[in-house]
Amino acid sequence: ASDHEGEGDPFDSFVEGVTASKPEVTAPYVCDVNEFCPDDSPSAGATVRYQSPSRGEITFGWTPEDAAEPLPPLTVDGEEQDLHPDGLRWDAPYASSDFDSGIYQAELDGATLDLDFEKGERRTTR
Repeated sequence: ASDHEGEGDPFDSFVEGVTASKPEVTAPYVCDVNEFCPDDSPSAGATVRYQSPSRGEITFGWTPEDAAEPLPPLTVDGEEQDLHPDGLRWDAPYASSDFDSGIYQAELDGATLDLDFEKGERRTTR
């Protein structure tokens, strides 16, 4: 049921909008039936396009390790999105990590958790 008279369920509308456009996946190689083809692992590379009902076209690509040409970066409605702003791998309200540091810090209500995957160390405080 909806709070808006004359409108359907907002979740049903959301699902309808999201599923109206299917993701398009394009591999950066041609593979004939009788030829050896790269496997379908993520290292084989691909480009994904999706027409978002609220954000416009979203694209993302990745390449095989030995590819000469890079595939498209993450874009939303034609604007490139920075995947590592300020050198961060991710930054959330309770946890963060610098890109390629191998170190993760989390804090909540005065308790902390520090993980160092390079050194194999875990520290906690309360």
